[in-house]
Order: sequence, then structure tokens, then C-alpha cells
Amino acid sequence: MMHTPSQFTLGAATISLFQLGALQVRLAEWLGLAEGDWPPALTSLFAAPIAVPVQCAHIALPGRSLLVDPCHPELLAHSGELVPGATPMPSLLTQLAAAQVDPLTVDTVVITHPLARDGAGLRWGQVELGSSEVV
Repeated sequence: MMHTPSQFTLGAATISLFQLGALQVRLAEWLGLAEGDWPPALTSLFAAPIAVPVQCAHIALPGRSLLVDPCHPELLAHSGELVPGATPMPSLLTQLAAAQVDPLTVDTVVITHPLARDGAGLRWGQVELGSSEVV
């Protein structure tokens, strides 16, 4: 089954959202919180692993094409533990094509956190983008 990216417009921008997979994380470890520091109302979220979706966004504006937190789904395992039994997602390039986004027109890549750069495939050259500025 092909996953269809979500798209919507906001003013002059067309925004496409891509599901790239999910990582299984222990929130307490991720945030560096000892058990005594867990908020009582959120204990269940800290006690067991949770699935955290990995997403990417493309923002198309007149004269501008931005890709936010690109990640090659096959490289997610380098960033953490994958959710057991999760359905593999199509590659980012496949999803970009489904959204009618030509990766060679991307002029800006936005990395919002360090793990995105590590697992993005940008480091290993897995995702070919245009003459993009990485910010």
C-alpha cells in the first residue's frame, strides 16, 4: 500500500508532510530524567517505550523550495531503535514524487535537531537534492 503524503496550503505556501517511520524511545532516557523527576500525571509515558513519528516537511513558496528534516527511512536505524513490526515507509524520494516535488528544485534544507543530520542520508549522500543550502 502506497502512503500518500498530506498536503495543504497556507497563504502562498503549499506544505507537504511525509511519514518516514517511527522510533521507539524511552522518554525518560531521551530527556535525561530520573524516575523521581517524572511528572506524576505522565508516569505512563515515562514508564514504557513510546513510538515517536519521524516526519519531514516540504514547503513550496513562489521562488523557494524548502525541505525540513529530510531523512531516508532506511537510515532511521542509525538514529535509534525502530518500532517493532512497523510497516516500512516508502523512501523520501518516492514520497516527494508522489507529492509532485522535484528534489532537484529544493534550494534550502532545514535541520531542526542534530539527529536529523545524522540519519538524514545527507551525510552519506543517499538523498540527492539540488544546489541546497543546509541550515
